[in-house]
Amino acid sequence: MKVVLLQNIPALGQRGEIKEVSDGYALNYLLPEEKVWVATTYNISRLPFRKLSAQDVADSYRQVFNILNNQVLHFQKRVSDKDHLFEAVNTQDVIREIKVKFNCELSGKWFNEPVHIKNLGEHRINLKLPNQLTCQLIISVKKEEHT
Repeated sequence: MKVVLLQNIPALGQRGEIKEVSDGYALNYLLPEEKVWVATTYNISRLPFRKLSAQDVADSYRQVFNILNNQVLHFQKRVSDKDHLFEAVNTQDVIREIKVKFNCELSGKWFNEPVHIKNLGEHRINLKLPNQLTCQLIISVKKEEHT
């Protein structure tokens, strides 16, 4: 019987792998202990995790780089009489905006420096992805228009 491992099992394999095991082993031990699921297309599609190869991971970071490099993120903020922002644009604001605009998940660890922008204008920030690619984002901060 083919099963997908839900956890690391010594002498059998790692979480996420699909393995062929005897029916008795699966039915009497692995399934009752909830260590595996039967490897049906439906069960594999609903896995909360997927085992990715190193190439899959590298490709996903390359895709993030291609999506984000030299993109402009626009923010409108309230400003004082001297055009200083009341509230800074920070790392979490940038991460949230990227999630909304590009449907990309970023880690705060990828930012070379924490983002803390208190002035209007364009600001360049650099991201260093885990595969060592460095991409640049442009943060455009404009005065919030009052209606």
